[in-house]
Amino acid sequence: MRKNLPPEIEEYVKRRHKTRFVRSYGGVIVTFVFLGIALAFITQLVLRELNSESMAAGATEEKSVAAPEPVAKPAKRQETAAPAAKAETAVVKPTPTQEKSDGAASQQAMSQWDEAARVIEGFFSTSEAKERLSWVAPARDLETKLRDYEKRAKGLPWLGKPDKIGPQFALQGSYLITTITFKGHKPRHIALERTTLGWRVDWESYVGWCERPLREIAAANESGEAFEVRAEAYRVNPPPPGYPADEYLALLLRHPDDGTALQAVVPRKMLGDTPAGKTMSESLPGRYTLRVKPSSGAAGEDGWAEVSEIICPGWLPRLYASSHP
Repeated sequence: MRKNLPPEIEEYVKRRHKTRFVRSYGGVIVTFVFLGIALAFITQLVLRELNSESMAAGATEEKSVAAPEPVAKPAKRQETAAPAAKAETAVVKPTPTQEKSDGAASQQAMSQWDEAARVIEGFFSTSEAKERLSWVAPARDLETKLRDYEKRAKGLPWLGKPDKIGPQFALQGSYLITTITFKGHKPRHIALERTTLGWRVDWESYVGWCERPLREIAAANESGEAFEVRAEAYRVNPPPPGYPADEYLALLLRHPDDGTALQAVVPRKMLGDTPAGKTMSESLPGRYTLRVKPSSGAAGEDGWAEVSEIICPGWLPRLYASSHP
């Protein structure tokens, strides 16, 4: 530094000396700062995008696990030959309708569902009563009932090919219950019973089998025989002449696949004698399995019948019997 400089010049020279580094490299520093900020911003965007893609991939993977899976055609059994399927049916891989279950129980339930779904597909792949026998739970006079139903149920889709099986199912006792859906119709319940041959369709409950159609029972006023029927029961008033209202309850019985309804009376005493009767007294309308006989006298001529037994609520008598000793 030069000597004998004026004070203000000397002060100026000192300041210039102190800020020499900033003046020389300040622009470079600012440039690097801005570059660092820009790089951090770009990095954050890239990480966010990668995270979004990872989440999307995870969601896709989860969806694929629960996606519908085609059910294999049933294997050939030694007892009966499994018929070939007509067309594909969408089988939605469900989970049991239980709020909580451990892993082992859930895995066992899903294994049972897989087997049951194969049986349902086999049942609907057949076109004749004789072929269906291999997929149906044993019952008295089953083949005769199957043939009789096919004659009187022509035009109904319930023995055709459904569009979808599932997705929910329930395990109760020796039964598995799920739904099937036909095009243009609401879901319809179907139950399978565990037999010595594995799961088999409870055909009688599925179609709502009645020993005689409701229209025939209403017309058979000369017969005292009682017939097992499955029907929707509605409470109506009043009972016909000869049946006091304090002793009898009047019902309208209707089958969802039958074009007619049947008027019937049930003794009020019967409503308190059994668990099934008590259920009917508290739950109408509802589906019931009943034993019904034509009414005699004027009431019978008017198309009334008498309920001689309330077998069970619903259309699964064997399940109800196993639940109520």
